[in-house]
Amino acid sequence: YIHKKVGFIDAVYFSIKRLLDHKNEPSYWNGYRFISDYSEMDMQVFFTKGTNSEYTLDILKEISPDLLILGQTGIIRKKLIEIPKIGILNAHPGILPYYRGIDWASWAIYNDELHKIGASVNWVDSGVDTGNIIITQCYDFQENETIDTLQIGLYNLCVSLLTNVVSKISKGNIIIGKAQNISEGKQYYKMPRKLGKFVINKLSSPNR
Repeated sequence: YIHKKVGFIDAVYFSIKRLLDHKNEPSYWNGYRFISDYSEMDMQVFFTKGTNSEYTLDILKEISPDLLILGQTGIIRKKLIEIPKIGILNAHPGILPYYRGIDWASWAIYNDELHKIGASVNWVDSGVDTGNIIITQCYDFQENETIDTLQIGLYNLCVSLLTNVVSKISKGNIIIGKAQNISEGKQYYKMPRKLGKFVINKLSSPNR
């Protein structure tokens, strides 16, 4: 998939980088001990070979959840979307509907739209980041911001927004959200390294 978007060499580079990043998981995250073993959080942990596999669907049907929360699961198909009673929530590190897909912040920097960098929480439908928007919040840039610190900051913002939304739903609040006008934005794909280097320089510029 990445190969089709950025070419073979970049695809190999991104694959290796992702493996290395996974091996170097932090000891602490946002002030709390980083937990990579889900069994520490709950006894009921299920491992499947695909988000939309029949095995996954069978498990979820048996559990019959009220609410599902996504965590980098990829595209969710209709059969899975229909299982939870309330719906499926997604925290997206980009301002919807303007920046859907991936590498949202880098594309916004490239497009000179820093005011559209932030996070959103939305309901999941059959499209790519196209479900009803519950909340959005722009990112508060820090001094000496880098791509790495920006990404961490956006994920922290996602967690904060998502926590607030789940808390409200757990108290019985019905949140429908606002339908997106997808024509206002665009679905973005993996940014090639050449453009990525340009974005890094642009972010570090005092005139950004």
